[in-house]
Amino acid sequence: MPRTFEPDHLLTAIVEAFESDGYETVRDGDRTFARIETLGDEGSATMSEVNLSDIAMRAAQKLSHPKKFGDAA
Repeated sequence: MPRTFEPDHLLTAIVEAFESDGYETVRDGDRTFARIETLGDEGSATMSEVNLSDIAMRAAQKLSHPKKFGDAA
């Protein structure tokens, strides 16, 4: 019997992993983002936001339905 993965459970694990590595996470409506700051060669900072909700949703789909969404292994 195939296993079903819930995006909310994966999102919780992803958020905890990012926060434990020192990244800030923020919610905007029903989406959760990680804020990642990178420094350029000249010391200038660039802030990026990664949509963790989207990552969790896609991972749950691939893990739950590997034949439909591509082999997750």
